[in-house]
Amino acid sequence: MSRVEAIGCSDIGKAEVQAVMRIPPQLHVERIDSSVRTSPNHNTHCRLYHTPNLLASMIEHPGPTPVPPSAPRRLRRRTKTDTEKSQRSLIKHYNTRVARYDTGLGAFKSQKETWEAQYKEYVGSLNLESIDLVDDDEDAAEEAEKLRKESAQTDLIAAAKPLVVFTHGRNSTLEDAHITAFCQGFGREAPILLFEDTRPELRRIHVFRTLVDSYPSIKAFSGRSAGARNAAKASIRDLNYRETHLREVLHRMRAKSWWIKLIKGDHSFEQWTEDEMENTLDIVGQIAAIWAKEENLDPDLSEMVLKSKIETGQAEWTAWQAPAPGTPKPGAFFTVTAEGGETATGARSFAFSIPPVEPRWTGNRDK
Repeated sequence: MSRVEAIGCSDIGKAEVQAVMRIPPQLHVERIDSSVRTSPNHNTHCRLYHTPNLLASMIEHPGPTPVPPSAPRRLRRRTKTDTEKSQRSLIKHYNTRVARYDTGLGAFKSQKETWEAQYKEYVGSLNLESIDLVDDDEDAAEEAEKLRKESAQTDLIAAAKPLVVFTHGRNSTLEDAHITAFCQGFGREAPILLFEDTRPELRRIHVFRTLVDSYPSIKAFSGRSAGARNAAKASIRDLNYRETHLREVLHRMRAKSWWIKLIKGDHSFEQWTEDEMENTLDIVGQIAAIWAKEENLDPDLSEMVLKSKIETGQAEWTAWQAPAPGTPKPGAFFTVTAEGGETATGARSFAFSIPPVEPRWTGNRDK
């Protein structure tokens, strides 16, 4: 089986498919960093992982857009407590900051010109004109035209048509090794767009919505830790549940859910070696992308077990399976004896029993 053949959810458990998924990608997963305006006064750092369906460029991406230096604050007004000496010192420091700013601004302009020239050469090597963003629908055509007028980096994101938007946890960034490994795997199967934002939850939720408005190809929100809670606006406050607790939460959820159970998969992956983490999360990313692309998911097959083999550090996983039924509850029989008296019916004791509870189906059919 070659990598160019599409892999579906029903294929994931096949040995020959798993062997292909473990092989490094034939086409390099490309990373594009960009700054996307998500509000009138805020630009959000975004990152795209994808496998270009174009010929690989021989010219390296020039990297993030150069950032201009921050202008110095205005010299504060003189107060009654200022002496001539302190005022001269303030003016001296202010002039030094202005001189540094002017120097930095000149360097920024030079860097920007160089970056724009390199980026133009890079984009030209990708032959973006061959990408057709126009749809038969008039509204889609207008949206495509709007995207064409965005910055060159934004055009690349739009052309890649990201399937999922993802964000990091509360105390991490996009440089998190766990996120990188997952997205490298995801990018082998489908484009994934990440954004970095450490602001409060409502701000992050706004970024999700803005990005999906800007890139209509996005079909799902996702994230790690607090980022997942932001994405789903879930009511779960603590993701460090034991397995039994998590299963009960899944039972109560109204939305259909699919679960990949990672053996030794603690929240920070502290029990894993670096190789185990990279190899396993790469596979998890591939599986997640295949799942996200699937149009007709089987609601009965909603759980998978995935682990890292100790001898090789390689991931091993099952096919999607029907979830195990809930734990049955045995029946019980009780006898109650009245000490030193009688019950209301005149008897000295009575008995009652609680019937056993059969395990119930825990899949997606009833949701």
